[in-house]
Amino acid sequence: MITAEIKQTLNGKEKIFSRDLVEMLNINRTVPFTQKVLANILNSEGIYSKKIRIDGKQGKGYRLEQFTTVPPTADDTTVPLKKVTRKITATVPLINGKHYAYRFVLNNGDTGTWLTTVPPKEAKTALRSRFTGRKIKSLELLN
Repeated sequence: MITAEIKQTLNGKEKIFSRDLVEMLNINRTVPFTQKVLANILNSEGIYSKKIRIDGKQGKGYRLEQFTTVPPTADDTTVPLKKVTRKITATVPLINGKHYAYRFVLNNGDTGTWLTTVPPKEAKTALRSRFTGRKIKSLELLN
């Protein structure tokens, strides 16, 4: 996963500019990343660049804590829901543990996460009805 590679690349640094991160990640790649490609990959994971300052210089970049995740515990009663296209985070309480989380990509490039009670066998049909006129490129069950 790219986030693990980034944490290793940061090597103890607390923050890094996007351009420097791309340069460091491209050292051993046959097909290099651009800043836009890296941003799209990270955005799909809910990670966005922010304005940062390093040694008096300001620019867009990332902080180490953005790549550190806390694994859920057995007594968690909420599931975070991130809608990637609008950078909105909502928390929805679990009811009887019957919620499913899906990550989807539409043919027009829109991406997002969908929390629902719709089981996997019926998810694609239900999602199509939510996005009438747009085709679903991929749908992935997250839990």
